[in-house]
Amino acid sequence: MTLNAMTQSQKPTISYHVANTESDRIVVYQLRYKVFTEEFNDHRYALPKIKEYKDKFDHENALIIYAKTRTNVIGTLRGIFRHNGGFYDEEHGLLELANLLQQPLEWIIENTIFFTRGAIHPEYRGANIFHHLNRKLENHAIEKNMKVIIVTVAPNNTKLINWYKHHDYIQYGFGHNSKNGWNGVNLYKLL
Repeated sequence: MTLNAMTQSQKPTISYHVANTESDRIVVYQLRYKVFTEEFNDHRYALPKIKEYKDKFDHENALIIYAKTRTNVIGTLRGIFRHNGGFYDEEHGLLELANLLQQPLEWIIENTIFFTRGAIHPEYRGANIFHHLNRKLENHAIEKNMKVIIVTVAPNNTKLINWYKHHDYIQYGFGHNSKNGWNGVNLYKLL
């Protein structure tokens, strides 16, 4: 039964946390594996033997927010700060964004956080969990004095693109990764 089909008394309490420990991060990586690898057949960063989905940006400076019921992690979203070993200009159009915002590239690099690796357990989709994860991560970005959030969304995920636009994100171009041929729609939001 999905969360939306449950009555109010059946719905579990959902809490939101920062993944501060390695054990917190492992359950997040396992949820990503379930969503990205098992559901969407994305094996780029899959670690099948331990059923984790982890990439090089999952270092100690990455900010990972997760949602959980009393017993299970049901959603996650990660923030990466460029000045802490973050993202690539080619994929996320940082130079294009600097020109658009009329700021030096160095300012963009120092003041931008990239939201990535959002995953919601299938049974909990449509229940505003992603909205709450995004809001929590935005609040952490503000606390860290970030000025810009960027996201890159697969071009065929129009539902998510429209969700971001509805929440004040502005499309500014298309990202591309020449190493794996990945393309995406870039959006930003000023804080």
